[in-house]
Amino acid sequence: MLRFGIGSEKRQGLTTLLQEVVTAAGVYPTIKRVLVWGSFVTEKLEPNDLDYSLVISDEHRAVIVAEPHARFLVPIKARMHYGADSGFLVFSDYPLDYYAERLDFLCHKLSREVGIIEICLRDERSWES
Repeated sequence: MLRFGIGSEKRQGLTTLLQEVVTAAGVYPTIKRVLVWGSFVTEKLEPNDLDYSLVISDEHRAVIVAEPHARFLVPIKARMHYGADSGFLVFSDYPLDYYAERLDFLCHKLSREVGIIEICLRDERSWES
């Protein structure tokens, strides 16, 4: 079994990119989570690219992303710089239960299960915790 950041130079490079994405995202309180999916979360020795989505609050639309972070956090720029498939999932300052329900839906799309890694950037807990 491969670990996500080891196994090939390509994986190591994509892991470095993911670390940079998470660091940049952590600067903005309106970015709640980073979801990683696609071939990077499989055992594939040479993943195609780094596919990720940012879970943001509604207020993020008004945030001006600093230029050094734009290549990670603005989907079109991430595609241009790294070939990354990135995007935003917007939940209106979601209740965590609703978020978990939507995430479960994404993991079971098209009648097949897909893997998603969730990186939490904020210390959020559901009301049940």
